[in-house]
Amino acid sequence: MMNTADTLDYADSGVYFASRRVLGSLSFSTPSFGGFIDSAGLEALAQFDLNDRDSKIHTQYAVLKTFLSPLPKLSVSLAGVLGFLENSENDKFKISYAGVADAYWLVNGALPGLVSFGAAAASGGDEEDSAFTPISTMKQSFVLRPGFSGLARLSLAWTLRPIESLSVELKGAYFFRTDKTTFSDPDIDPSGGSALGGELLTNVGFVPFPDLALQAGAGVFIPSTGNAFAGDAPVKARFSLSLALSF
Repeated sequence: MMNTADTLDYADSGVYFASRRVLGSLSFSTPSFGGFIDSAGLEALAQFDLNDRDSKIHTQYAVLKTFLSPLPKLSVSLAGVLGFLENSENDKFKISYAGVADAYWLVNGALPGLVSFGAAAASGGDEEDSAFTPISTMKQSFVLRPGFSGLARLSLAWTLRPIESLSVELKGAYFFRTDKTTFSDPDIDPSGGSALGGELLTNVGFVPFPDLALQAGAGVFIPSTGNAFAGDAPVKARFSLSLALSF
């Protein structure tokens, strides 16, 4: 995150160097414990402000993750994050959190595939620096595309592979906001609730040759399935098409 002093420097054409920071990480992971615990890991990521000024901002993250196989065809991944923020501009020390859980069930038979369930939540806040702030910009959905901050998500997907070179994914997801300020959209009702609504999508991947891949996706987000958007908010749609050639 940047504080006010960083933002002013960034907008000043006479400032040629980035904000002075030091960034470090420490990680520890274990092999299988035996039984159904495949692995576990702990990671700490810390950033300290080294600018020669009174206004400084320090951030740290602590991550715990584990991979489980409770049944032969069932895999589960769990992760939790604590975020720490210290901003000397307003003498604030904030703690935020996030968690992710995913389960994958391998299905055999005439139509082999994979059924997956996912749940994720990130804390929100009434102020900009109170909500969980991820260090990546990975979007949490295909159509709505919110960042992982002040958000909760439930998803269910079924990926079919009728032939070796073709995969078809059908997925549904539902989103909630964990505060009323982090997520922004012009169609949001200022007095609306926490349920953002549901999304349906399909992805098709075709790999006829090892060096050629074609992928197409289509999805819709339906605001009327929640109570956060205005009543006349339109259905949102997104389409994608990609071709990858390796040589």
